[in-house]
Amino acid sequence: MLRYLIFILSIAVYSQSLWSATLNVLGGELVGASGVVVDGETYDVEFLDGTCVDVFNGCDEASDFVFQTALLADMASQSLVDQVFGGSNAGSAYDLRPAFTRGIVGTFQGFIMTPFSFDSNFVKLDGAANSFFEDGDVNICLLGMCIQPLTQDLEQINNVTYAVWTPTAIPVPAAIWLFGTALIGLVGLNRRKSIKA
Repeated sequence: MLRYLIFILSIAVYSQSLWSATLNVLGGELVGASGVVVDGETYDVEFLDGTCVDVFNGCDEASDFVFQTALLADMASQSLVDQVFGGSNAGSAYDLRPAFTRGIVGTFQGFIMTPFSFDSNFVKLDGAANSFFEDGDVNICLLGMCIQPLTQDLEQINNVTYAVWTPTAIPVPAAIWLFGTALIGLVGLNRRKSIKA
């Protein structure tokens, strides 16, 4: 039975790696990522410059933002640090060269901001910092402590860009179906052995 448990755990670890974020690169520039897991859900993220009003459909309704609380925006920022600039992508050109990310120009550190709320003049944000130095990749603005004017154009700021999130439906990988079939087979084999004994 122990060997079955070890087998199941090894398949689970392998399956988890199937869901790591995939970098989206266009013309050598990191424009976003697919399959980023935030609080158990999977999202695609795109990096865009502009004003909050332009990028987020007016930036005047809660529904303009995928993450609508400071806690969820904080989780999203941490997912960028862990899965897009860290994890299997740690040490890649896009992790160590922030200027290779859309909206980040010629700096040693870039900030990818996730807005979650607004008032009449300001947008509240949480963010991920991607640094030239590996230990500089951190979650910033913890629990939405950052604000900026709704009309601030990030094209005018060299080291800040927006993260635009979209929920995705991830198809169940073929490996999971194979794993399920194998597990059913192992249970059947185990029952067969116990009946003969």
